[in-house]
Amino acid sequence: GGSVEISSGNSDTSSSGRVVIKSSRMESGKSGEVHIHSCSSSNAESGNLWLQTGSAEQSDGGHIIVSGGSGTGGNFDVRAGSSKITGGRIDIQSGLGATSGKIRVSSASSDDASAAGSVLLQSGESPLGHSGEINISSGESSRGGDINLNVGKSLSDVGGSINVKSGGSSFGSGGSLR
Repeated sequence: GGSVEISSGNSDTSSSGRVVIKSSRMESGKSGEVHIHSCSSSNAESGNLWLQTGSAEQSDGGHIIVSGGSGTGGNFDVRAGSSKITGGRIDIQSGLGATSGKIRVSSASSDDASAAGSVLLQSGESPLGHSGEINISSGESSRGGDINLNVGKSLSDVGGSINVKSGGSSFGSGGSLR
């Protein structure tokens, strides 16, 4: 089928124009949803969905910012596709360079006396098979990278602990800690 291209105007000396796709504002009800997706395919792979900023030869490449709405903060969910055999994979990789980019996963700081949000790294459960593994490793190099586990400093209370615990078992032996 035919292609559809939506683009803003070019500029030789200033910024090119913006492209804005949004639903209408509502005063009392829920605002409309915005769906961007490729179509399904019966006999082949469905189409990819690319979200990419342009390159910059003499400055920083554009950022990609995805955020939920404010209020009671909107959630941001990233989910791979489901399958009857093997579900899709989620890959997060920093940019290639003489020094590759960093990857940072963190919760936001609290702006008052409340607690900051937690960060949970957890594999999925399986009622009959094995639950998924969690592997943390640094890459191979002429000098191996360190793995650091640090607890934040407390300014007025007891410092945080590092707790490492192997899994229990209802029928067999508990897991080992080595």
